[in-house]
Amino acid sequence: MPIKAPDDGRSTLGGIIATGLAGANTPGYGYPRSFVIGLRAILADGRLIKAGGNVVKNVAGYDLCKLFTGSYGTLGFITELTFKLRPLPADARTVLVSAGLSSLISTAREIRQQLFPNALELLSPGLSKQLGVNGSANDYCVLIHFDGSARGVIWQTAQALRIARERVGNHCLTLDEDDDLWRKLSAAPVEHDDDLIWRAVLKPGDLLSFVDDVASLEKGDTSHVSLRWQAGLADGRLRAIARAPAYHREAVRELRRLRHEAEKRGGSLVLEKAPVEIKKELDSWGSLGSAGVLMKRVKQQLDPENLFSPGRFFT
Repeated sequence: MPIKAPDDGRSTLGGIIATGLAGANTPGYGYPRSFVIGLRAILADGRLIKAGGNVVKNVAGYDLCKLFTGSYGTLGFITELTFKLRPLPADARTVLVSAGLSSLISTAREIRQQLFPNALELLSPGLSKQLGVNGSANDYCVLIHFDGSARGVIWQTAQALRIARERVGNHCLTLDEDDDLWRKLSAAPVEHDDDLIWRAVLKPGDLLSFVDDVASLEKGDTSHVSLRWQAGLADGRLRAIARAPAYHREAVRELRRLRHEAEKRGGSLVLEKAPVEIKKELDSWGSLGSAGVLMKRVKQQLDPENLFSPGRFFT
């Protein structure tokens, strides 16, 4: 099951599905909701319900599997899951390219246009240093992952190296044994005792300007202390990890600005972890838009007494 959830391996399958969060290989395989084909759950009134089944084409009517995926425990308690699986790839390799931000983004854009990477992950200098993959102190890194047939992986790796060397010179290399690197990247948000973690999702075409806004925060510790971040250039996903500053209002001000920039582009910014002082002044979820009305109606139907995760999305 090719789900690289953003954790250190301690998460349960139920927890991964309840949050619906995916990792760096989302461009190649999609979100966890794509792999759930059946589940059982207990509702607030004690009823045990079953949705989906043991084969892929098993849904007639509303797909409750996708409804429960990403519901954060607000609709019921998931007790059983059935997944669609993929065969293990015959080969897998990662191309690592380090350079300045603008050079890397143009390189990644060209690779995405010509090839089919399963992951195209941009790392800030701080996160690159944490993982031990940075070239110089100010270098950003892009991790480009291919998997599949041995012949296809070899050809795509060679093409990616050719494009990267034409763009940034010899600041690139190939990792044949890359499992440890991707595990460390997944565990990065929980590896240190950071108290400020947030994520944003935008259209891939809108992500690049948003990345510039986030990169500007690395120049000082006014709003984010020891900021590290990663961005999925092929799917518009960004996660930032930092420590909150001593004066929390600076963090609130920057987070509001970034959320406004994300939402005006049709995206979102969600607080995953923050000190209570920040959460008192900034809602964790932001605007739910027109989906908020539908979410309330579904919640009322399945949990009218608000027993599961009260206050998670709505007060």
